[in-house]
Amino acid sequence: MNVIKLKKIINTLSFKSLKDIFIFDSIDSTNTYVMEYHTELQSCSIVIAMEQSSGRGRYSREWQSSRGGLWFTLLSKPEKSIDDILPLYYIIPISIIQTLKKYGVSADLKWPNDILIDGKKIAGILVDTVILKKNVEIMAIGCGINLDNNIPEELSDNAINLNSIIDEQCYEKFTIDFLCELDNVIFMHQNKLVDLTKVAQGYFTGICENYVLRNNYSVIFSGEIIEITSKGELVMRNDSGEVRKFSYGEIFEQKE
Repeated sequence: MNVIKLKKIINTLSFKSLKDIFIFDSIDSTNTYVMEYHTELQSCSIVIAMEQSSGRGRYSREWQSSRGGLWFTLLSKPEKSIDDILPLYYIIPISIIQTLKKYGVSADLKWPNDILIDGKKIAGILVDTVILKKNVEIMAIGCGINLDNNIPEELSDNAINLNSIIDEQCYEKFTIDFLCELDNVIFMHQNKLVDLTKVAQGYFTGICENYVLRNNYSVIFSGEIIEITSKGELVMRNDSGEVRKFSYGEIFEQKE
């Protein structure tokens, strides 16, 4: 798949909610691009890269972004309070999971930002924001989906691509199917036809599992996940019976 062919295919599609779609052969990071040029882009525009030279995950960790994977960022300009934007976090994971269903593949959403198939990561999400006076003005919702790209040997125990599951090249078809699903999910949300928070609740995995929560690699809590709330908070209980809530941005988690 090359940029020209992908552009031609996408230009034949009709979207209800998605705006401009920009496709680059190679770029440092789609999130970086969107954050730099957001004033020139419409809300609900997408930037796609065939490969990223400086792809990153949470806490600036390197994200392998070779050709064959779908690397993109969705721009949103919600102009809403921090407490009101949670559904926007779920637009992409719900769209991914529902697209995978069309391939007969079942996936789960692992709090806070991973899509898993049988415990292995097929996609990860990174959200960058611009906040002014407690309102979220800009959201760059970045995502990487492993499709036909090779999974490095050192990551093979924890990551998977769709190609290895369905045993066929899938970048072109999945990209089109996903964009159509994403457009539909955004349309449903914009017109208040679906509660994305409730939909996401049905996809979360990890309830009743033990986790160690860390912040900057320091352990801050260890225990069993007992709930993920409608606000997206992780609720945990330790061996002493203490129950605490953690918001999306407070920590990252690592399975014991």
